[in-house]
Amino acid sequence: MKRWEGPPRLAEFLLILSLPSRYREQQLGDLSEAFFTLQEQQGRPKARRWYCRQILKSVIPNLRLRMRGSHRRVQNTKRHHVIDTLFGDLSHAVRGHLNRPGFAAVAVVTLALGIGANAAIFSVVNGVLLRQLQLENPQRLVDVEVSSGIGGGSDFSLVSEPEYLDLGHQIGSFAQVAAYRGSEVTIGDSSSTRRVRVLKASAELLPLLGVEPLLGRYFTLDEDRPGAEQFPDVGSVLVLGYEMWHTDFGGDPGVIGRRIVAGDQSVTIVGVMPDGFEFPDAGWQAWTPLQLDRTDPWYRNNHYLSVVGRLAPEASIEEAQNEVDILAARSTADHSEYYPDPGCRFRLRPFQSRVVGSIATPLYVLMGAVGFVLLTACVNLANLLLARGEARKREIAIRHAVGASRIRVARLLLIESLLLAAVGGAVGLIVADLGVDALLALAPAGLPRLNNIGVDNTVLVFSTAIAVATGLTFGLLPALRSASVSPADSLKRGGRAFSGDRAGNIVRRVLVSSQVALAVLLVVGAGLMARTVLEMYGVDTGFDTTGIAKFRLHPSGAKYDTPQSGVTLYGEIINRIERLPGVAAASATSSPPLSELGWGRISIVIEGRPAVSIGETPAERVEHITPGYLETIGITLVRGRAFTNADDINSLPVVVINESMASAHWPNEDPIGKRFRVHGDGAPFMEVVGVVRDVRHLAVNQEPSARWYVPHAQAYESAYTSPLSMALLVRSETDIDAMIPTLLEAVRTVDGSLAISRVLTLDQVFSGALKSERFVAILLVLFGAMALVLAAVGVYGVISYAVSQRTHEIGIRMALGAKGSSVLVHVMCEGLRLTAVGVVLGLLAALVLSRVLSSMVFGIDPTDPATYAGVAVALCLVALLASLIPARRASGVSPLLALREET
Repeated sequence: MKRWEGPPRLAEFLLILSLPSRYREQQLGDLSEAFFTLQEQQGRPKARRWYCRQILKSVIPNLRLRMRGSHRRVQNTKRHHVIDTLFGDLSHAVRGHLNRPGFAAVAVVTLALGIGANAAIFSVVNGVLLRQLQLENPQRLVDVEVSSGIGGGSDFSLVSEPEYLDLGHQIGSFAQVAAYRGSEVTIGDSSSTRRVRVLKASAELLPLLGVEPLLGRYFTLDEDRPGAEQFPDVGSVLVLGYEMWHTDFGGDPGVIGRRIVAGDQSVTIVGVMPDGFEFPDAGWQAWTPLQLDRTDPWYRNNHYLSVVGRLAPEASIEEAQNEVDILAARSTADHSEYYPDPGCRFRLRPFQSRVVGSIATPLYVLMGAVGFVLLTACVNLANLLLARGEARKREIAIRHAVGASRIRVARLLLIESLLLAAVGGAVGLIVADLGVDALLALAPAGLPRLNNIGVDNTVLVFSTAIAVATGLTFGLLPALRSASVSPADSLKRGGRAFSGDRAGNIVRRVLVSSQVALAVLLVVGAGLMARTVLEMYGVDTGFDTTGIAKFRLHPSGAKYDTPQSGVTLYGEIINRIERLPGVAAASATSSPPLSELGWGRISIVIEGRPAVSIGETPAERVEHITPGYLETIGITLVRGRAFTNADDINSLPVVVINESMASAHWPNEDPIGKRFRVHGDGAPFMEVVGVVRDVRHLAVNQEPSARWYVPHAQAYESAYTSPLSMALLVRSETDIDAMIPTLLEAVRTVDGSLAISRVLTLDQVFSGALKSERFVAILLVLFGAMALVLAAVGVYGVISYAVSQRTHEIGIRMALGAKGSSVLVHVMCEGLRLTAVGVVLGLLAALVLSRVLSSMVFGIDPTDPATYAGVAVALCLVALLASLIPARRASGVSPLLALREET
């Protein structure tokens, strides 16, 4: 075999192909001279290794390559070798990113926003939906609801006293059953009072939940029996919540046995609940006995109890459901007067579902939306890495030429991607922590389990997992493509520009179209929710909100112990307020719109129609009001008259109904002069004297239902006893916010012992009623904007890269007579084609997924053509703008310079 007399042929081949032509001869000459000098001094093997290193350094700057001769023995095991190479790859990845700080910064910021937003939303989903309740075996707790069919209703709601007792006595699948209901109680004497939220619960509740008081004890079954008063505000004993114990009693351990005034009576504090105990949700400040009469329960048509059951050790929720179905059939047969067709029905569901309520769907929608944002970011980064891979083809080819395997190259590139993901994930945790604070500030007041939301270990594990998954997602495809590069083809290109292989161009275009499709999905969802909120703000509620203040008064039942004393009190307060400068009108109501439900549906009997059982009578909602209420809140009187001060206890009972009730019971008649009464012995007939417009009383997005109004002064005789606690509404001709302190002072001049709560304006009430929808809409709009920006960056990146690779071609076209304007249009059309494909795919996917938002939208169809068309136009405009910069650069290419670059 002939001995080499010159430099190694492989190295010479690499040198000649990799260097620009104007440097080849000089560089080759200098290296060859140095090679022969070193060969004479240290021998040919060392000179050859040195020569290869110099050539590789000239081709791949900053490459550190250790060449080993065949004489060196391998001393490390295979495992140590793998570890060494991994650390070497990691070191190379770090240096590579530091050498390209711009690319690394863009990648890290993009990933930090995507991962941080996902972690922030997941912290809410985890805290609200996924984390188990802090109770003993919470998965064994079930919530019980009933549908009685009374008044034609079919919705599941609260349970009556007899139904609760039946569940406890006749259902073997339940180990225990407990009942509870919410209430508010005035704490303190006449000199200082305030309202606290008190949960009235049966004695079985805490044993069922498996919770022990922090101090003292829970109330006993004997203390849970009814006293002399049929419906007391509070029992004889009180268990304090942890927060109330600290705020009102300074966390004094000696509070047990202390007596305080609550609900106009002296009660004994017997216990303190532990910190963090929330049942059924947060905000309850104390617990008191329910005092249900178990020997003579109230009627079956009075559904006011919430019921929770604990499954027996061997029972399942399906077995319990079968048992309650049998109980429902038996109850329908035994008490048919209370259960019209379709009869009594019970529904069991996991108690955590009851706590979560309707917030689950919006949260899962947000989680899916932010996941799409992260996926869009991954697609964007994959495109950037593919473009970067084209620029690194010579480097990859040389690695293959000197012996690196495809797996080794792919691993190196994947480590670079994972490193970006790791740094992005770390920064994303900071973004997530800030995002959680922002979410809590935006969160609606009714969002349950707010105290559980935060960046905890579960969120850290989730963030780590999505960081790794993200690194693999956006790094795997570029790594595989770069690792499969052909060394010969790449090296033949040398320093010349080239347009990239056809497969790579197709992959990049597919990725951009996918980005656009994901952006369409998010922007459509954001558009639907934004239009929903706008529709809600523009809906005709049937009442005014501007310039109206609302606050609830809580007179003492001991002080105002007769119906007439309560009527007199509110009359004096309203008269004093109406004399204040700037006050246009004032009145009181038992149930102001959008804030409190007030009384439930009450069964009525219409005069002249056949008498039926209580279960088959119409059931409508009633509201107790004072004269002037319709004028104060701006409800339009359609026909007849409103109430006056003459409608008192000494006049004939009268009633005003809304249009829904008029059309339901007197569809083709004039309801004025018609009469009806509350179902029950001795209830007087009330004459309809007026009809008013419907009001969206329960929710802005809920259609009005039948409702009737009775005068506060007559309600003691004509309907259920009018509540002593009423909401005062005041319309002001001046700034209502500045007027509120004056109004409260006027109330206290009449009775300084009155407890006052829920001081708001109706504008604040209306805004609060839309907070859930606004919360979802704001986040979806934010995520949609992020996806839109990422899609624009993706379109810009692909078009800009294509222009840079086709500079020579564009120069030839322009040298042959092509105009700059035609090149501009051609490049922009390329971006528009990519966008159009993504828009079509995204719109089709949005149509399929639109049913997910069907329960959340209002006033529009989930497939609203205007929204879909607007999103399509918006995406196309964004794509055109993203394509404009590279298109202008392409149209300004100088043919002479473009052709000179290839020489």
